[in-house]
Formats: sequence, C-alpha cells, structure tokens
Amino acid sequence: MDKVIKVYIYAISSDVETELATGYNPKWSPDGALIAYGYARDLYIIKPDGTG
Repeated sequence: MDKVIKVYIYAISSDVETELATGYNPKWSPDGALIAYGYARDLYIIKPDGTG
C-alpha cells in the first residue's frame, strides 16, 4: 500500500505553500491544469487552487 501524504502546491513568486489534500501518488496532468491523486481506493482530480 502507498504511504498517505499531504498534497501541497508551492508558489515560488509569493513563497507560499498551500495544502490541497491528503492522498497518495499525486501527479500533474500533462498540460499542468490538474492534479490527480488517490485516497481510500478512489481517484481524485483537482485544480491547482484546490477546487475541483
């Protein structure tokens, strides 16, 4: 089983780190518009601002 982690995004320009979710294996979509991650046998897809 994969280790559950916090999913964060970091804005270099403002030096701000924001927690988006709890899950595992977060991956960016090829176009950078979405982040996919797993949690409790489900797949979630969110926007980098945490909505989705």
